[in-house]
Amino acid sequence: MALDKPHFKIYGKIGVGGQLTAGEWKGKSFYPAWQIAPLGLQWGGERIFGFFELGFGDVYIARGGVGFRW
Repeated sequence: MALDKPHFKIYGKIGVGGQLTAGEWKGKSFYPAWQIAPLGLQWGGERIFGFFELGFGDVYIARGGVGFRW
């Protein structure tokens, strides 16, 4: 984490895994997937928080939402 304050965090992350697709136009397939998010922002509390990430890879370019951790 580049910045780790009580209610605001700036971070980056790298992810590697697998992706499963199941649809009529492409059929069922499983293949390796990767994602690099050099910029991530998180705000809110420790249990419920909002986030926004910019990245590139197989999964997304930008994403945001609300998260919950227990």
